[in-house]
Amino acid sequence: MLCTLMIPMEPRLIPLYTLFNKVDLLNTFWPLILPTVINGMLIFLCKQFFDQLPSTLREAAQIDGGAGEFRIFFTVYLPLAGPIAATMVILSFIWSWNDFMWPLVVLSDQDLHTVPLYLSSFALENGTSLAGLTMALATVSILPIIVLYLFLQRYIIQSIALSGVKGE
Repeated sequence: MLCTLMIPMEPRLIPLYTLFNKVDLLNTFWPLILPTVINGMLIFLCKQFFDQLPSTLREAAQIDGGAGEFRIFFTVYLPLAGPIAATMVILSFIWSWNDFMWPLVVLSDQDLHTVPLYLSSFALENGTSLAGLTMALATVSILPIIVLYLFLQRYIIQSIALSGVKGE
């Protein structure tokens, strides 16, 4: 986990490529999904969120219901984790959506190319003669990110409003 924070993606390309090659997952979407699931920054972000939750919630669950640690986590803390989950989904999606080098390495089939790969191949094939169209396609390519943000923004606000925690 710490390696994802300390070591940039470039030195990890060859080991990750070798790993996905050995398990025969190259030229699929799995190499694009799996490395983004284990991200040190998102894990630390989640840890900081849970650390800032007041301990009175845990104590109240223990006193009121005699709940154990697992029950406290699933009934008290997890319902409050909506904002951090939405933030993690947004950040992970944006990083994956905008990534260029890793998909270039693991995807050779043109049908599986991501949007940045398609835009670069479109620009290379057509040169500068269609620069306006290339920029229009790049502008349209941010629409899924905006839609995802607008969809998850509602859950972030709703989770904060229903958390029942007053500012201390």
